[in-house]
Amino acid sequence: MQKPISPSTRDFKTPLLLFIAALLIRLIYLFQIKDIPFFSQPIIDPLEYDRLARMLLTAKEALRSTAFYQAPGYSYFLAFVYKVFGGDSSAAHVVQVVFGAFNVVLLYHMAKLLFNKPTAILSSLILAFYGPMIFYEGDFYREPLLAVAAVACFILLWRAKDSRSLGAWLAAGAAYAACVSIRENMLLFAPILLFLIWQKRKQVLWVRTSLVFFLPFAALVAFVSHKNFQATGERVFVASQSGLGFYMGNQPQMDRWTTLQPGIEYDQLSRMPLLKEGITSSKEASRWYHAKTFRFILRNPGSWLKIMFKKFMLFWGSYEFMPNEGVNLYRDESPVLRFLMFRLGSFSFPFGLLAPLAVLGLALAFKEKKEAAVWIGIMIAVYMASFLIFHVRARFRIPVIPFFAMLGAYGALRLVRQIREKSWAALAKPAGIFLACAALFNAPLYNFSYAEQFPKNYFTAKSFHSVKNYEKALPLYLEAVKDGLSPAEVHNDLAVLYSEQGQREAAASELEKSVALAPDYDKMRVTLGILYAESGNLAKGREHFQKAVDINPYNPYGRLNLGITLEKVDAKAAEDQYNKILELSKTFPMTEASVIQSAKEGLWRLGKTNLSDSQVIPEKQLQAFAAIEKEKSEDIIRKADLSTREGRIAASDAYSNLGAAYSRAGDFKNAEKNLLKSLDISYEQTPAHVNLGLLYKKQGKPDKALQHYEKALKLTSDSHVILNNIGRIHEDRGDLKKAEDFYRQALKLAPGNQVIARNLAKVLGKTKAP
Repeated sequence: MQKPISPSTRDFKTPLLLFIAALLIRLIYLFQIKDIPFFSQPIIDPLEYDRLARMLLTAKEALRSTAFYQAPGYSYFLAFVYKVFGGDSSAAHVVQVVFGAFNVVLLYHMAKLLFNKPTAILSSLILAFYGPMIFYEGDFYREPLLAVAAVACFILLWRAKDSRSLGAWLAAGAAYAACVSIRENMLLFAPILLFLIWQKRKQVLWVRTSLVFFLPFAALVAFVSHKNFQATGERVFVASQSGLGFYMGNQPQMDRWTTLQPGIEYDQLSRMPLLKEGITSSKEASRWYHAKTFRFILRNPGSWLKIMFKKFMLFWGSYEFMPNEGVNLYRDESPVLRFLMFRLGSFSFPFGLLAPLAVLGLALAFKEKKEAAVWIGIMIAVYMASFLIFHVRARFRIPVIPFFAMLGAYGALRLVRQIREKSWAALAKPAGIFLACAALFNAPLYNFSYAEQFPKNYFTAKSFHSVKNYEKALPLYLEAVKDGLSPAEVHNDLAVLYSEQGQREAAASELEKSVALAPDYDKMRVTLGILYAESGNLAKGREHFQKAVDINPYNPYGRLNLGITLEKVDAKAAEDQYNKILELSKTFPMTEASVIQSAKEGLWRLGKTNLSDSQVIPEKQLQAFAAIEKEKSEDIIRKADLSTREGRIAASDAYSNLGAAYSRAGDFKNAEKNLLKSLDISYEQTPAHVNLGLLYKKQGKPDKALQHYEKALKLTSDSHVILNNIGRIHEDRGDLKKAEDFYRQALKLAPGNQVIARNLAKVLGKTKAP
C-alpha cells in the first residue's frame, strides 16, 4: 500500500519544483547568451556596477572622489560575490539567477499567505517564466535583486503587523534597509511605513516599534553618508543623482535625455551646474537641477502634465522601454528569450497581458475587502510615484513584477472560474475592466521606436577593446563609424585604440574628427593635447590644453598638462596653472589626489616648494596608488621580454615605479624589495637609485642614501635634483662645506630654483654664524 503524503511534505515539494523549473530556464538562458561579449565585459549601467564592486574590493576605493551616484547596495552585493568566487563574472551571473529562482519561492509563500494556493502556484509560474525578469537577471542590473528584497520585506511586514515581537519588526526593518541600499527611491516609503506602524502599534509601543524598525535603516544611512563624506567632505545620505534624474525626466527633451548612453552629451548634461555656474559641490549641483526643474514646472504646467502622462504610460504601457540594454542582440542569441518576450503590432508580451490582469486582480481584491489589496495598492502607487517624479524605463518596474504576477494570477483564476460556472452577468464587469486596461496599456499612443537605436557595433567594439582584443574591436569600430550613432565617441575610442597600437598619426586624425564633432568637450581636448605633446608637438598640445581650460576652468587635467608644457617656455604661467589646481582642490572635491601631487611636484621643479612639503596625500590614498601601480607594473613585467634591451628597461622601470609607490605609502619593505629588483634587471637605472636614496634617507640611513645618490649622479651628472639631495645629506651630517659645494652646483644647473637657493642661503648662514 502506498504511504500517504502529508500536507507539509506536499507543500515542500511544490516550491521545490517551482525553484527547479525557474532555475533551469534561467541556466538555459545563460548558456545561450554566454558568447555575447557583454556577458563577460559588461557595458553602460552593468559596467558601472561592476567597476564599483571591483573597486570596493581593493584599496582603490580610497581614490573615489565623488559621492555614490546611485545607492551602492547592489555593488556591495556584487563585491561580496566576487570576493567569494575570485572575481569571476560568470559565477556572479549564476548567483543572480539563483536569487531569481529563490524569489519565485518567496512569491509562492507570499501569494499563499495573502490569497490561496492556486494563486500562489500560478503567480510563481508567471514569475518563473517572465521574459524581462530573466533578461535582467542575466546581466548586472540591480532591479532583480530589489525584487527579491521587496518580496521578502513585504512578507516580513505582513507577519510583523499583528505580532508583539520587536524582533519581527527588526527583521522587517532590515529588509527595508536592504531595499533602500539597492535603490534610493525606496526612501519614499519611509513615511508610509511610519504611518503603518502608528496604525498597528499606537501609543508607547508605536515609538518603540518605530525605533526598532528604522534602526537598520539609520545604520545604513550613517554608513553610506560616512563613505560619501570620506570621498567628498559632504554629507550625501544615500546617492547624489536625484537632482539630475529629476531634471532629465521633467523637461521637453525627456525622450532624448532618458535614452542617452554614457558619452559626451550625457557627461555635459551631468556637469551643467559646474560649466554654467561654477558649482563644485554635489549637493549644491543637485539643488541647482531641482530649482531649474521647479521653475520649468511652474511656468509650463500644461507641458509638464503631458510629460507626466507619458511617463505614466511608460510605466503601465506594454512596450518594454529599453534604450540602453540592446535586448534584440540577446533575443537573436536566445530562443528562450524570443519565446518569452515578443511583440505583435502594438501588443507586447508578457507585460501587455500581465498588467491588465493585475489591475483586474487588484480591483477584485478591493471589492472583497482584502486587507492585502490596500497594502499592495499603496505599495504599487508609491513605487510608481517614486519613478514618475524622475524618469521611467522598463527595468524600473521589475521590482513590482512579483506583485503584478500575484494580482494577475488572482484575476485570471477568477475569470476562469466565472467562465466555467457560466456566470455571464457576474463576468461582465471584470471582463470589461480587463479589456479596457488591455486596450489602454497596448494602445500605440506614443512612438517609442527611437529607444531601439542601440549602437550595437560601437558597444561590442568597446567590449572587445576593454580586453585588448584589437583584431575584433577595430572592424567593429569602423562599422560603428558607418552606423552614425554616437559618432564623436566612436572616433575618440578608435583614436585610443590606434594610440595603444602606437599609430599616433591615425590616432590624432581620429581625435581631430571627434573634436570637430564636439568642439566644446574639454575632456577630448585634453586627450588630443596629450597625444600631440607625447609626439613632440608641444605647441599643438598646449593649444588644446588651453582650449580645454577655457571651456572648463575646473578641468584639473587640462591645467596640469598645460603647466607641464609651459615649464620650459613660460615658468610663471606654469606656476599659475599649478597654483590654480591647488586652489581649486580646496573647493572642488573631484580633483584627484594624484593631480594635486603632480601639481606640487611641478611647483617643486620650478623651485617654488620643497618636495617633502608636497607629500600630503592621505595614507589611505597613497596605499590605493600603490595598489594601482602594482596592477600596472605586474602587467608590464608579465609582458616584458627580458631577452631584449627594451624589455629589460620596461621591467626595470616598472619595478622602480612600484617601489616609489610603496615608499610613498610607507611600505618601506616592499619599496626596497622592488627598487633592488629594478637594479638587478638594469643597474643603470637613475630613478631607482634616486628612489632608493629617498627611501634610505626616510629610514635614517644616510650612508646608504648617499651611496645611491652618488651612483645616480654618475649616470645623470646634470641633475640639479640629485645634487640638491646630496647637499641635503651633507648638511644633515654637519659637513656644511660639502653641502655648499653641491648646492652651488645644483643652482648653477637651475638658477631660478628657489628651493635650492633657500638651502644654499641656510648653509651660508650657518657657516657665517659665530
